[in-house]
Amino acid sequence: MDTYDDFRMEAPLTQILEDSSLSEAVRDHASQVLCHLSSTETAAQRREWWLSDDPSLMRHAIRVAERSEPDEASLIEKLAGDPTSKFHGDAIEALSFGFPEARFQSLKIAALSHADSSVRKKAAKSLYWDQPVCAESALLAAAMDLCYDVAIAALDALCWYTSKNVLLRLHELRCGGRPELLDCYNRTFKWVLEKYLDDFCFYMDESEAFNRYLSWLEPLWSIMSYCHQAQENPDDDNSKTDGGLNASLVCADNSTIVLHSTPTFEEALKPSITAIIEDYSNPDNPRKSWEHGRYDWNQYSESERAELIKFFLASPDYLVRRLAAGAFVEWNAADALLSLVCDPVHAVRRYACYVAKDLSPNEAIKAALYKIFHHADSTDSFASETLESYIIHAEGPELDQWLLHTLLNDGREIIRQSLVWTLATRNSALLTEALPLLYAEPLLTWEVHAALLNRCISYTLPTPDLAPLMAIDDFEVQMHLARLAAESLKLDA
Repeated sequence: MDTYDDFRMEAPLTQILEDSSLSEAVRDHASQVLCHLSSTETAAQRREWWLSDDPSLMRHAIRVAERSEPDEASLIEKLAGDPTSKFHGDAIEALSFGFPEARFQSLKIAALSHADSSVRKKAAKSLYWDQPVCAESALLAAAMDLCYDVAIAALDALCWYTSKNVLLRLHELRCGGRPELLDCYNRTFKWVLEKYLDDFCFYMDESEAFNRYLSWLEPLWSIMSYCHQAQENPDDDNSKTDGGLNASLVCADNSTIVLHSTPTFEEALKPSITAIIEDYSNPDNPRKSWEHGRYDWNQYSESERAELIKFFLASPDYLVRRLAAGAFVEWNAADALLSLVCDPVHAVRRYACYVAKDLSPNEAIKAALYKIFHHADSTDSFASETLESYIIHAEGPELDQWLLHTLLNDGREIIRQSLVWTLATRNSALLTEALPLLYAEPLLTWEVHAALLNRCISYTLPTPDLAPLMAIDDFEVQMHLARLAAESLKLDA
Protein backbone atom coordinates (compact mmCIF):
# COMPACT_ATOMS: atom_id res chain seq x y z
CA MET A 1 0.00 0.00 0.00
CA ASP A 2 2.96 2.36 0.46
CA THR A 3 3.28 2.61 -3.32
CA TYR A 4 -0.32 3.77 -3.61
CA ASP A 5 -0.58 5.78 -0.40
CA ASP A 6 -1.87 8.76 -2.34
CA PHE A 7 -3.59 11.57 -0.45
CA ARG A 8 -6.07 11.88 -3.33
CA MET A 9 -7.51 8.44 -2.57
CA GLU A 10 -9.00 9.33 0.80
CA ALA A 11 -11.91 11.47 -0.38
CA PRO A 12 -13.33 9.07 -3.03
CA LEU A 13 -12.83 6.05 -0.78
CA THR A 14 -14.60 7.85 2.06
CA GLN A 15 -17.41 8.70 -0.34
CA ILE A 16 -17.78 5.00 -1.22
CA LEU A 17 -17.72 4.06 2.45
CA GLU A 18 -20.47 6.55 3.30
CA ASP A 19 -22.71 5.64 0.34
CA SER A 20 -25.45 3.47 1.85
CA SER A 21 -26.79 2.61 -1.63
CA LEU A 22 -23.71 0.48 -2.32
CA SER A 23 -23.33 -3.11 -1.20
CA GLU A 24 -21.87 -3.86 2.21
CA ALA A 25 -19.01 -5.78 0.57
CA VAL A 26 -17.96 -2.79 -1.59
CA ARG A 27 -18.14 -0.42 1.37
CA ASP A 28 -16.14 -2.84 3.50
CA HIS A 29 -13.40 -3.01 0.86
CA ALA A 30 -13.24 0.79 0.86
CA SER A 31 -12.96 0.74 4.64
CA GLN A 32 -10.12 -1.76 4.59
CA VAL A 33 -8.14 0.27 2.04
CA LEU A 34 -8.67 3.43 4.08
CA CYS A 35 -7.23 1.62 7.09
CA HIS A 36 -4.00 1.15 5.14
CA LEU A 37 -3.75 4.77 4.07
CA SER A 38 -2.52 7.74 6.06
CA SER A 39 -6.07 8.99 6.52
CA THR A 40 -6.88 12.33 8.10
CA GLU A 41 -10.35 11.80 9.58
CA THR A 42 -11.05 13.61 12.84
CA ALA A 43 -12.33 12.40 16.20
CA ALA A 44 -15.61 14.20 15.48
CA GLN A 45 -15.96 12.34 12.19
CA ARG A 46 -15.26 9.00 13.83
CA ARG A 47 -17.86 9.78 16.51
CA GLU A 48 -20.39 10.66 13.81
CA TRP A 49 -19.76 7.33 12.11
CA TRP A 50 -20.22 5.42 15.35
CA LEU A 51 -23.52 7.16 16.14
CA SER A 52 -24.88 6.69 12.61
CA ASP A 53 -26.57 3.29 13.21
CA ASP A 54 -25.02 2.29 9.87
CA PRO A 55 -23.11 -1.00 10.50
CA SER A 56 -20.51 -0.25 7.81
CA LEU A 57 -19.73 3.18 9.25
CA MET A 58 -19.80 1.90 12.82
CA ARG A 59 -17.36 -0.86 11.95
CA HIS A 60 -15.04 1.61 10.25
CA ALA A 61 -15.14 3.87 13.30
CA ILE A 62 -13.87 0.93 15.35
CA ARG A 63 -11.13 0.11 12.86
CA VAL A 64 -9.69 3.63 12.84
CA ALA A 65 -10.28 4.45 16.51
CA GLU A 66 -7.33 6.10 18.25
CA ARG A 67 -6.01 5.03 21.61
CA SER A 68 -5.33 8.65 22.55
CA GLU A 69 -9.03 9.50 22.45
CA PRO A 70 -10.41 8.34 25.84
CA ASP A 71 -13.95 7.82 24.53
CA GLU A 72 -12.71 5.74 21.62
CA ALA A 73 -10.36 3.65 23.76
CA SER A 74 -13.19 3.01 26.24
CA LEU A 75 -15.51 1.99 23.42
CA ILE A 76 -12.98 -0.50 22.06
CA GLU A 77 -12.43 -1.99 25.50
CA LYS A 78 -16.18 -2.23 26.15
CA LEU A 79 -16.90 -3.98 22.84
CA ALA A 80 -13.89 -6.28 23.19
CA GLY A 81 -15.21 -7.32 26.58
CA ASP A 82 -18.72 -8.09 25.30
CA PRO A 83 -18.79 -11.42 23.43
CA THR A 84 -22.44 -10.83 22.48
CA SER A 85 -21.76 -7.61 20.55
CA LYS A 86 -21.89 -7.86 16.77
CA PHE A 87 -18.78 -5.68 16.76
CA HIS A 88 -16.91 -7.87 19.25
CA GLY A 89 -14.57 -9.31 16.62
CA ASP A 90 -13.85 -5.89 15.16
CA ALA A 91 -12.94 -4.56 18.60
CA ILE A 92 -10.67 -7.54 19.25
CA GLU A 93 -8.98 -6.84 15.93
CA ALA A 94 -8.57 -3.17 16.91
CA LEU A 95 -6.54 -4.30 19.93
CA SER A 96 -3.78 -5.62 17.66
CA PHE A 97 -1.72 -2.43 17.92
CA GLY A 98 -1.33 0.12 20.67
CA PHE A 99 -3.06 -1.80 23.47
CA PRO A 100 -0.24 -3.77 25.13
CA GLU A 101 -1.55 -3.75 28.70
CA ALA A 102 -2.39 -7.01 30.43
CA ARG A 103 -6.13 -6.33 30.57
CA PHE A 104 -6.27 -6.08 26.78
CA GLN A 105 -4.23 -9.26 26.36
CA SER A 106 -6.79 -11.03 28.57
CA LEU A 107 -9.61 -9.88 26.30
CA LYS A 108 -7.82 -11.21 23.23
CA ILE A 109 -7.06 -14.52 24.92
CA ALA A 110 -10.68 -14.90 26.02
CA ALA A 111 -11.82 -14.32 22.43
CA LEU A 112 -9.86 -17.40 21.33
CA SER A 113 -12.71 -19.41 22.89
CA HIS A 114 -15.55 -17.51 21.20
CA ALA A 115 -18.27 -19.56 19.53
CA ASP A 116 -17.78 -17.69 16.23
CA SER A 117 -14.72 -18.96 14.37
CA SER A 118 -14.23 -15.58 12.65
CA VAL A 119 -13.82 -13.98 16.09
CA ARG A 120 -11.39 -16.70 17.15
CA LYS A 121 -9.34 -16.08 14.01
CA LYS A 122 -9.22 -12.33 14.69
CA ALA A 123 -8.18 -13.02 18.26
CA ALA A 124 -5.29 -15.23 17.15
CA LYS A 125 -4.16 -12.65 14.59
CA SER A 126 -4.42 -9.84 17.15
CA LEU A 127 -1.89 -11.66 19.34
CA TYR A 128 0.67 -11.93 16.53
CA TRP A 129 2.53 -8.67 17.21
CA ASP A 130 2.43 -8.46 21.00
CA GLN A 131 3.38 -12.14 21.55
CA PRO A 132 2.41 -12.11 25.24
CA VAL A 133 3.74 -15.12 27.12
CA CYS A 134 0.41 -15.35 28.94
CA ALA A 135 -1.24 -16.35 25.62
CA GLU A 136 1.05 -19.29 24.91
CA SER A 137 -1.22 -22.05 26.24
CA ALA A 138 -4.34 -20.57 24.65
CA LEU A 139 -2.59 -20.27 21.26
CA LEU A 140 -1.40 -23.87 21.47
CA ALA A 141 -4.99 -24.91 22.09
CA ALA A 142 -6.13 -22.74 19.18
CA ALA A 143 -3.56 -24.47 16.96
CA MET A 144 -5.80 -27.54 17.27
CA ASP A 145 -9.00 -25.61 16.49
CA LEU A 146 -11.40 -27.48 14.23
CA CYS A 147 -11.58 -24.38 12.03
CA TYR A 148 -8.63 -24.45 9.63
CA ASP A 149 -8.28 -20.66 9.47
CA VAL A 150 -8.19 -20.33 13.26
CA ALA A 151 -5.51 -23.00 13.54
CA ILE A 152 -3.41 -21.28 10.86
CA ALA A 153 -3.66 -17.89 12.58
CA ALA A 154 -2.66 -19.45 15.91
CA LEU A 155 0.31 -21.24 14.37
CA ASP A 156 1.44 -17.99 12.73
CA ALA A 157 1.38 -16.28 16.13
CA LEU A 158 3.29 -19.15 17.74
CA CYS A 159 6.19 -18.60 15.35
CA TRP A 160 7.47 -15.97 17.79
CA TYR A 161 7.24 -18.08 20.94
CA THR A 162 10.73 -19.42 21.63
CA SER A 163 10.08 -21.76 24.53
CA LYS A 164 10.69 -25.43 25.16
CA ASN A 165 7.00 -25.98 25.73
CA VAL A 166 6.02 -24.56 22.33
CA LEU A 167 8.71 -26.52 20.51
CA LEU A 168 7.75 -29.81 22.16
CA ARG A 169 4.04 -29.28 21.58
CA LEU A 170 4.66 -28.42 17.94
CA HIS A 171 6.72 -31.57 17.58
CA GLU A 172 3.79 -33.56 18.97
CA LEU A 173 1.50 -31.96 16.41
CA ARG A 174 3.93 -32.80 13.62
CA CYS A 175 3.89 -36.40 14.70
CA GLY A 176 0.20 -36.84 15.47
CA GLY A 177 -1.73 -33.73 14.48
CA ARG A 178 -4.25 -33.22 11.71
CA PRO A 179 -2.80 -34.26 8.32
CA GLU A 180 -4.21 -31.22 6.50
CA LEU A 181 -2.22 -28.96 8.83
CA LEU A 182 1.07 -30.85 8.63
CA ASP A 183 2.78 -28.27 6.40
CA CYS A 184 1.75 -25.51 8.80
CA TYR A 185 2.95 -27.49 11.84
CA ASN A 186 6.30 -27.99 10.13
CA ARG A 187 6.62 -24.35 9.14
CA THR A 188 6.01 -23.06 12.66
CA PHE A 189 8.14 -25.79 14.18
CA LYS A 190 11.04 -24.91 11.90
CA TRP A 191 10.68 -21.20 12.65
CA VAL A 192 10.92 -21.76 16.41
CA LEU A 193 13.61 -24.39 15.97
CA GLU A 194 15.86 -21.97 14.10
CA LYS A 195 15.92 -19.74 17.16
CA TYR A 196 16.71 -22.79 19.29
CA LEU A 197 19.55 -23.75 16.93
CA ASP A 198 20.99 -20.24 17.01
CA ASP A 199 21.23 -20.40 20.79
CA PHE A 200 22.58 -23.95 20.72
CA CYS A 201 25.39 -23.11 18.31
CA PHE A 202 26.24 -20.00 20.30
CA TYR A 203 27.52 -22.17 23.15
CA MET A 204 29.51 -24.77 21.24
CA ASP A 205 32.81 -23.27 22.43
CA GLU A 206 31.84 -22.57 26.06
CA SER A 207 31.81 -25.96 27.72
CA GLU A 208 30.46 -25.10 31.16
CA ALA A 209 27.77 -22.73 29.88
CA PHE A 210 26.99 -25.16 27.07
CA ASN A 211 26.53 -28.07 29.48
CA ARG A 212 24.22 -26.04 31.66
CA TYR A 213 22.19 -24.93 28.68
CA LEU A 214 22.13 -28.50 27.40
CA SER A 215 20.78 -29.71 30.73
CA TRP A 216 17.96 -27.19 30.60
CA LEU A 217 17.11 -28.10 27.01
CA GLU A 218 16.25 -31.72 27.83
CA PRO A 219 14.28 -33.55 26.42
CA LEU A 220 14.69 -31.72 23.14
CA TRP A 221 17.53 -33.96 22.04
CA SER A 222 14.93 -36.37 20.69
CA ILE A 223 14.48 -34.00 17.76
CA MET A 224 18.14 -33.27 17.12
CA SER A 225 18.07 -35.37 13.97
CA TYR A 226 15.69 -32.82 12.52
CA CYS A 227 17.99 -30.04 13.66
CA HIS A 228 20.92 -31.47 11.73
CA GLN A 229 18.74 -32.07 8.69
CA ALA A 230 17.50 -28.49 8.82
CA GLN A 231 21.09 -27.25 8.80
CA GLU A 232 22.53 -29.66 6.25
CA ASN A 233 19.59 -29.62 3.82
CA PRO A 234 18.02 -26.18 3.89
CA ASP A 235 14.99 -25.56 1.72
CA ASP A 236 15.87 -24.76 -1.86
CA ASP A 237 15.36 -21.02 -2.00
CA ASN A 238 16.36 -19.33 -5.24
CA SER A 239 15.70 -15.95 -3.70
CA LYS A 240 18.71 -16.02 -1.36
CA THR A 241 20.89 -12.96 -1.77
CA ASP A 242 24.33 -11.90 -0.73
CA GLY A 243 22.82 -9.21 1.50
CA GLY A 244 24.46 -6.38 -0.40
CA LEU A 245 22.86 -3.31 -1.87
CA ASN A 246 22.86 -4.88 -5.32
CA ALA A 247 21.71 -8.43 -4.53
CA SER A 248 21.10 -10.81 -7.42
CA LEU A 249 20.31 -14.45 -8.16
CA VAL A 250 21.74 -16.83 -10.73
CA CYS A 251 19.12 -18.62 -12.82
CA ALA A 252 19.29 -22.14 -14.20
CA ASP A 253 20.66 -20.81 -17.50
CA ASN A 254 23.41 -18.93 -15.61
CA SER A 255 21.81 -15.58 -16.37
CA THR A 256 21.71 -13.04 -13.56
CA ILE A 257 18.71 -11.09 -12.31
CA VAL A 258 19.16 -8.05 -10.08
CA LEU A 259 16.75 -8.29 -7.17
CA HIS A 260 17.14 -4.87 -5.61
CA SER A 261 19.50 -1.99 -5.82
CA THR A 262 19.80 1.56 -4.69
CA PRO A 263 18.22 3.77 -7.36
CA THR A 264 20.57 6.14 -9.07
CA PHE A 265 19.70 9.50 -10.53
CA GLU A 266 21.44 11.55 -13.12
CA GLU A 267 23.58 14.15 -11.42
CA ALA A 268 22.44 17.70 -12.00
CA LEU A 269 24.46 20.81 -11.41
CA LYS A 270 21.63 22.27 -9.38
CA PRO A 271 17.93 21.80 -10.22
CA SER A 272 16.04 25.04 -9.91
CA ILE A 273 13.59 25.70 -7.10
CA THR A 274 10.87 25.80 -9.75
CA ALA A 275 11.86 22.33 -10.98
CA ILE A 276 11.83 20.88 -7.49
CA ILE A 277 8.43 22.36 -6.68
CA GLU A 278 7.09 21.07 -9.99
CA ASP A 279 8.44 17.60 -9.21
CA TYR A 280 6.92 17.40 -5.74
CA SER A 281 3.66 19.03 -6.83
CA ASN A 282 2.85 16.15 -9.18
CA PRO A 283 1.63 13.12 -7.19
CA ASP A 284 1.62 11.09 -10.40
CA ASN A 285 5.42 11.09 -10.40
CA PRO A 286 7.10 7.84 -9.25
CA ARG A 287 6.59 8.33 -5.53
CA LYS A 288 9.01 5.61 -4.48
CA SER A 289 11.88 7.43 -6.20
CA TRP A 290 11.39 10.30 -3.76
CA GLU A 291 12.26 8.02 -0.86
CA HIS A 292 15.89 7.78 -1.97
CA GLY A 293 16.61 11.50 -2.06
CA ARG A 294 16.74 12.86 -5.56
CA TYR A 295 18.34 16.15 -4.49
CA ASP A 296 21.37 17.35 -2.59
CA TRP A 297 19.64 19.78 -0.27
CA ASN A 298 22.84 21.33 1.05
CA GLN A 299 23.60 23.13 -2.20
CA TYR A 300 20.70 25.57 -1.81
CA SER A 301 21.04 29.07 -0.36
CA GLU A 302 19.20 30.37 2.67
CA SER A 303 16.64 32.19 0.54
CA GLU A 304 16.08 29.10 -1.62
CA ARG A 305 15.69 26.96 1.47
CA ALA A 306 13.13 29.38 2.86
CA GLU A 307 11.10 29.11 -0.35
CA LEU A 308 11.26 25.31 -0.29
CA ILE A 309 10.31 25.15 3.40
CA LYS A 310 7.25 27.27 2.68
CA PHE A 311 6.28 24.97 -0.20
CA PHE A 312 6.87 21.73 1.71
CA LEU A 313 4.90 22.75 4.79
CA ALA A 314 1.95 23.89 2.65
CA SER A 315 1.84 20.72 0.54
CA PRO A 316 -1.45 18.80 0.81
CA ASP A 317 0.49 15.60 0.06
CA TYR A 318 1.58 14.04 3.35
CA LEU A 319 4.24 11.99 1.56
CA VAL A 320 5.87 15.23 0.41
CA ARG A 321 5.73 16.62 3.95
CA ARG A 322 7.17 13.40 5.31
CA LEU A 323 10.11 13.42 2.90
CA ALA A 324 10.73 17.10 3.63
CA ALA A 325 11.79 16.15 7.16
CA GLY A 326 15.10 14.89 5.77
CA ALA A 327 15.79 18.20 4.05
CA PHE A 328 14.87 20.15 7.18
CA VAL A 329 17.39 18.15 9.21
CA GLU A 330 20.14 18.76 6.67
CA TRP A 331 19.39 22.47 6.90
CA ASN A 332 19.11 22.28 10.70
CA ALA A 333 15.74 24.00 10.26
CA ALA A 334 14.35 23.31 13.74
CA ASP A 335 11.20 25.42 13.40
CA ALA A 336 10.25 23.72 10.14
CA LEU A 337 10.91 20.27 11.56
CA LEU A 338 8.85 21.15 14.63
CA SER A 339 5.87 21.75 12.33
CA LEU A 340 6.25 18.22 11.00
CA VAL A 341 6.70 16.75 14.47
CA CYS A 342 3.23 18.19 15.20
CA ASP A 343 1.73 17.25 11.79
CA PRO A 344 -1.83 15.85 11.89
CA VAL A 345 -0.79 12.78 9.85
CA HIS A 346 0.82 10.00 11.88
CA ALA A 347 3.26 8.95 9.13
CA VAL A 348 4.63 12.48 8.94
CA ARG A 349 4.93 12.87 12.72
CA ARG A 350 6.64 9.54 13.05
CA TYR A 351 9.32 10.20 10.45
CA ALA A 352 9.93 13.70 11.76
CA CYS A 353 10.43 12.31 15.27
CA TYR A 354 12.78 9.67 13.89
CA VAL A 355 15.08 12.06 11.99
CA ALA A 356 15.03 14.61 14.82
CA LYS A 357 17.96 12.73 16.35
CA ASP A 358 20.15 14.14 13.57
CA LEU A 359 19.20 17.73 14.37
CA SER A 360 21.29 19.93 16.64
CA PRO A 361 19.89 19.91 20.22
CA ASN A 362 16.91 22.22 20.43
CA GLU A 363 14.66 23.04 23.39
CA ALA A 364 11.44 23.33 21.36
CA ILE A 365 12.09 19.97 19.68
CA LYS A 366 12.92 18.47 23.07
CA ALA A 367 9.59 19.63 24.53
CA ALA A 368 7.63 18.33 21.54
CA LEU A 369 9.35 14.95 21.61
CA TYR A 370 8.73 14.65 25.35
CA LYS A 371 5.02 15.25 24.81
CA ILE A 372 4.81 12.77 21.94
CA PHE A 373 6.78 10.16 23.88
CA HIS A 374 4.15 10.24 26.64
CA HIS A 375 1.24 10.33 24.21
CA ALA A 376 -1.11 7.34 24.35
CA ASP A 377 -0.63 6.65 20.62
CA SER A 378 3.16 6.38 20.99
CA THR A 379 3.66 2.65 21.10
CA ASP A 380 5.96 0.02 19.64
CA SER A 381 8.86 1.24 17.48
CA PHE A 382 7.39 4.75 17.17
CA ALA A 383 7.87 5.17 20.92
CA SER A 384 11.43 3.84 20.90
CA GLU A 385 12.41 6.01 17.92
CA THR A 386 10.97 9.09 19.63
CA LEU A 387 12.88 8.20 22.78
CA GLU A 388 16.13 7.91 20.82
CA SER A 389 15.66 11.39 19.41
CA TYR A 390 14.56 12.83 22.75
CA ILE A 391 17.77 11.66 24.41
CA ILE A 392 19.81 13.67 21.88
CA HIS A 393 17.91 16.85 22.68
CA ALA A 394 17.66 16.25 26.44
CA GLU A 395 21.33 15.60 27.13
CA GLY A 396 22.32 16.88 30.55
CA PRO A 397 23.32 15.90 34.08
CA GLU A 398 19.82 14.76 35.06
CA LEU A 399 19.13 12.65 31.98
CA ASP A 400 20.47 9.35 33.32
CA GLN A 401 18.25 9.52 36.39
CA TRP A 402 15.25 10.21 34.16
CA LEU A 403 16.19 7.23 32.01
CA LEU A 404 16.34 5.00 35.08
CA HIS A 405 13.01 6.29 36.38
CA THR A 406 11.41 5.66 32.97
CA LEU A 407 12.92 2.17 32.79
CA LEU A 408 11.45 1.29 36.17
CA ASN A 409 8.02 2.79 35.61
CA ASP A 410 7.13 2.90 31.91
CA GLY A 411 4.50 0.35 30.93
CA ARG A 412 5.79 -0.20 27.38
CA GLU A 413 8.03 -3.21 27.04
CA ILE A 414 9.88 -1.86 24.01
CA ILE A 415 10.78 1.26 25.99
CA ARG A 416 12.10 -0.73 28.92
CA GLN A 417 14.15 -2.91 26.60
CA SER A 418 15.58 0.11 24.76
CA LEU A 419 16.45 1.80 28.04
CA VAL A 420 18.30 -1.27 29.32
CA TRP A 421 20.59 -1.02 26.31
CA THR A 422 20.88 2.77 26.50
CA LEU A 423 21.54 3.00 30.22
CA ALA A 424 24.08 0.18 30.12
CA THR A 425 26.08 2.16 27.59
CA ARG A 426 25.70 5.50 29.34
CA ASN A 427 25.87 4.50 33.02
CA SER A 428 26.14 0.77 33.67
CA ALA A 429 26.50 1.28 37.43
CA LEU A 430 23.09 2.98 37.51
CA LEU A 431 21.58 0.07 35.62
CA THR A 432 22.12 -2.16 38.66
CA GLU A 433 19.20 -0.35 40.28
CA ALA A 434 16.94 -1.85 37.61
CA LEU A 435 17.94 -5.48 38.28
CA PRO A 436 14.90 -6.08 40.54
CA LEU A 437 12.88 -6.04 37.30
CA LEU A 438 14.29 -9.53 36.75
CA TYR A 439 11.92 -10.84 39.39
CA ALA A 440 8.82 -9.06 38.09
CA GLU A 441 6.27 -10.64 35.80
CA PRO A 442 6.88 -9.82 32.14
CA LEU A 443 4.88 -6.97 30.65
CA LEU A 444 4.51 -9.01 27.45
CA THR A 445 7.50 -11.23 26.75
CA TRP A 446 10.77 -12.14 28.48
CA GLU A 447 12.78 -9.69 26.36
CA VAL A 448 13.42 -7.17 29.15
CA HIS A 449 14.63 -9.98 31.41
CA ALA A 450 16.89 -11.28 28.64
CA ALA A 451 18.26 -7.77 27.98
CA LEU A 452 19.07 -7.23 31.66
CA LEU A 453 20.82 -10.60 31.95
CA ASN A 454 22.76 -9.91 28.77
CA ARG A 455 23.97 -6.58 30.14
CA CYS A 456 25.01 -8.26 33.38
CA ILE A 457 27.36 -10.34 31.26
CA SER A 458 28.52 -7.63 28.84
CA TYR A 459 29.13 -4.96 31.48
CA THR A 460 30.16 -7.29 34.34
CA LEU A 461 27.39 -6.09 36.61
CA PRO A 462 26.86 -7.83 39.96
CA THR A 463 25.47 -11.31 39.37
CA PRO A 464 21.84 -11.37 40.50
CA ASP A 465 20.22 -14.26 42.36
CA LEU A 466 19.65 -16.73 39.53
CA ALA A 467 17.60 -19.34 41.40
CA PRO A 468 14.19 -17.62 41.02
CA LEU A 469 14.79 -17.28 37.28
CA MET A 470 15.52 -20.90 36.48
CA ALA A 471 11.86 -21.73 35.86
CA ILE A 472 11.53 -19.21 33.01
CA ASP A 473 10.82 -21.12 29.80
CA ASP A 474 12.63 -19.00 27.24
CA PHE A 475 15.66 -19.90 25.16
CA GLU A 476 17.39 -16.52 25.38
CA VAL A 477 16.85 -16.09 29.12
CA GLN A 478 18.20 -19.57 29.80
CA MET A 479 21.12 -18.93 27.46
CA HIS A 480 22.18 -15.94 29.57
CA LEU A 481 21.51 -17.76 32.84
CA ALA A 482 23.82 -20.55 31.74
CA ARG A 483 26.60 -18.07 30.99
CA LEU A 484 26.14 -16.21 34.28
CA ALA A 485 26.14 -19.44 36.27
CA ALA A 486 29.30 -20.56 34.49
CA GLU A 487 30.98 -17.22 35.18
CA SER A 488 30.06 -17.48 38.87
CA LEU A 489 31.77 -20.86 39.07
CA LYS A 490 34.93 -19.38 37.60
CA LEU A 491 34.92 -16.58 40.15
CA ASP A 492 34.31 -18.99 43.02
CA ALA A 493 37.21 -21.13 41.84
